[in-house]
Amino acid sequence: MKLTSGRRFWADHRKVPQVAFKPDWTRHAKAAPFKRNDQMLDVLPIGVLHFPGTGIQDNLADKAKKLGIPLLDRRPVQPEAARA
Repeated sequence: MKLTSGRRFWADHRKVPQVAFKPDWTRHAKAAPFKRNDQMLDVLPIGVLHFPGTGIQDNLADKAKKLGIPLLDRRPVQPEAARA
């Protein structure tokens, strides 16, 4: 089993439903991951887990928060001075 399939392994063993949302690079080009985020949020998930990553993950978390979808944020907390 590949390391990248760890999340799938975790979910399979806990009988957690999984739905794949793949970016459509041909149709949306550079906007594809952001459009994919919109598709994920369109199904109104019961929550969003946010781990450190890129602006794409930040975009998903911001949109989920605005929609009132519960967000479990696992990014490291930055001191106030570092945020400015």
